Amino acid sequence: MGSPAPRVNNDTQTHRQQSLQIIQSSSHTASYRSTGTPSTREQEITFNINTRGTMVQTLNNMEELRKSSFGRPSPRHGLKLLFWFANDYIVIKNDNQMVADPDPKEGDFGFHHFQNRRECENNVCKRLLPYDGYPFYEVGNLHLPTSKSLPKYVREGNTHQIDTSNMDRLIISMRPDMTVDKVYVTQHEDLKSFDPVNTYCISRGLLMIICGHSLINFLKQAGYYTQNVIAPRESGDTRIDMEGGCRAPPSAAPGFWESYCTIL
Repeated sequence: MGSPAPRVNNDTQTHRQQSLQIIQSSSHTASYRSTGTPSTREQEITFNINTRGTMVQTLNNMEELRKSSFGRPSPRHGLKLLFWFANDYIVIKNDNQMVADPDPKEGDFGFHHFQNRRECENNVCKRLLPYDGYPFYEVGNLHLPTSKSLPKYVREGNTHQIDTSNMDRLIISMRPDMTVDKVYVTQHEDLKSFDPVNTYCISRGLLMIICGHSLINFLKQAGYYTQNVIAPRESGDTRIDMEGGCRAPPSAAPGFWESYCTIL
């Protein structure tokens, strides 16, 4: 018969568990080292985290916005929410930076923190939005009492029923200096979750274009009054590394911003 298995000292085992230390961490890998007792060899364990997810397409002009079918047709409110945001919420400084006014942390207009949680299944982890290190804030839930400060034209189509009249949202990422880093639009795919496939990044160039329109003209060009809406994209179209950001909008010619919005 073989020798009996050696007894494990519970104190030593506990010590080894308590000495598990994070020695490296990034969005893709996390490495740990178990130091144990002085006589125990160091062991390193690396966990590879798959961070691939659904691509966030950037919309750069009115044609791309219209083809996305975001916020339409009536009674959806996403296009009206986007128009309000571009014309009345952000302030464009003379260095072309977008400044939030007021701070979304104050909760005006129904703004509240958006977690952008990583959800993992079968070792594949996804976020709705690319993580850039900045906090996210969401607006557009017309059921919140604070949303009553939104303009009437944004709220008037809300039926207070379970339908499409409250499915659209706008999400921004904020830098510490109060400038808006990125702007996203999305829609609910059910009562709990947002649809990652029909989530879009709105370029600063498109926001400036929207500033140059009246509400009615903007809605017409965006196809809001057209009933033949292109079907939303189906899941599984494209996958990318979620740690990447939006595609940068094309560089604008001199005087581009001034031709659309007043620069403060």
